[in-house]
Formats: sequence, C-alpha cells, structure tokens
Amino acid sequence: MKRKMGITLIVLVLICAGAVLYVLKQNTFDMEERSLEIPSPQGKLTGTLVLPKEVSGKLGLVLFIHGDGAVNASHDDGYKPLWERLAKQGYASLSLNKRGIGGSEGNWLDQSIDDRVDEARQALAWARTQPMIDPSRIGVWGASQAGWVIPKLAGKEPLAFSILVSPAINWLTQGEYNTRSQMAKDGYSRDEISAQVAYEQQVKELLKEGATYEEYVQAAHKGDVMSRERWTFVSKNFRADASA
Repeated sequence: MKRKMGITLIVLVLICAGAVLYVLKQNTFDMEERSLEIPSPQGKLTGTLVLPKEVSGKLGLVLFIHGDGAVNASHDDGYKPLWERLAKQGYASLSLNKRGIGGSEGNWLDQSIDDRVDEARQALAWARTQPMIDPSRIGVWGASQAGWVIPKLAGKEPLAFSILVSPAINWLTQGEYNTRSQMAKDGYSRDEISAQVAYEQQVKELLKEGATYEEYVQAAHKGDVMSRERWTFVSKNFRADASA
C-alpha cells in the first residue's frame, strides 16, 4: 500500500514538474531583447530592440508604430510572438514606449500625428546607426492610429515596406461607423443609435469651432466626459485622414 502511494506521489510530482516546464517554455521567446534610449529635442525616448539570438550578416528591421492609448514597447507582451517570428525570419524589431510611458519623456496625449511621424523618423535615424542593421531593409508595422502615421512617414523616409493592420483612415467617418456598429451589436434601438450619433455630431461641431474644454464639458453628457488631456489630443487629431 505504502509502495503504491509512493509511486502515485512520484507520478504526480513528475506531472507537475512537466506542467511547470511546459508553461516556462511557452513563455520563453527565442530572441534577444535589448533596452534602448534615443535622445530627441522633445526628451529621451526609451524602448526595446529585439534581435535573433544567432545573427549571421546584416538584419532587416521592423519599426513598430502603436495605435491609441498608453502603450509600452511590448504592448504588455502582446508583440512578443510577432517579434519572435520576425527574428526567425532574420529581422530585428524596434519598438518605443509612448511618451510618458516606461521612461520615455513627455506625454503622448500632447502629440499630434505629425509629432508621431517625427518620433518615428528619430527612431529610424537611430536604427540606421546600428552596425547589425541593413539600412536598405528597414520597414514599419502598425495598427489602428498608425494608419495616419505610416503614410506620412512613407512620404518622408525610404521605407522598404509598410505593414498596416486594421489601420485608421478617417477619424470622423470611422468614429461614426464604430458607434453605429457597436450599438447595433449591443442591441440598442435605431432611435437610441440616432440619438447618440446626433450627440457625437454636436461634439464634432465643437471641435471644428475650436471650443474650449469648459465649453465641451457644458455640452457633454454626464458620465461621458473625456479628460482635459484627452480633449486636447482629440482637438489636435480629429481631422486625421489618410484617404489619399
């Protein structure tokens, strides 16, 4: 009896150990991550340079351009599987912390789309100074708001390629489409959807008129008031349109 219990215990220990090793294996990426700092007139930028563990010859490079929000370099580790895949294909990945995040100086909510283009250009200039990077094989990857950054960047820099994932095109029209689609999905009636769209149109008119934050707050629905910083960000960027 004791022998059977001992064997059972050993088996359980081996199963647990195997499970732990499996989890560790799934969360270990086959790549090298290096922290970096890039000086700029607007304050230092911090981020991550990802390289294959074994490098032979020059590497291509993918600069990551974030979407909306307070995003760190790895997007809370969400980019890492893609970084690993790119490393296996012989590409380095370069990703910055947004300003005000992870040691990058400034505040991302103070930025216009043109500011983000300048920031990307600073990152590309830094990348071209790295001896392991092939300057002729540098491109960009971006999602959402990167749809406004990358076309402008491509007009200023000799990018080898651009990869856009669900890119934003027109702030105003896509915003209304999102409102209608999400509310319909959530089961709201046509009248409720129309009322929300009409309210958002009022906010758009305030933006077009250059209204102050206080004027916006007076007109905003209670419980649906963006912060002063967010209002500033939207005021700078609501006309963004990459249709051309």
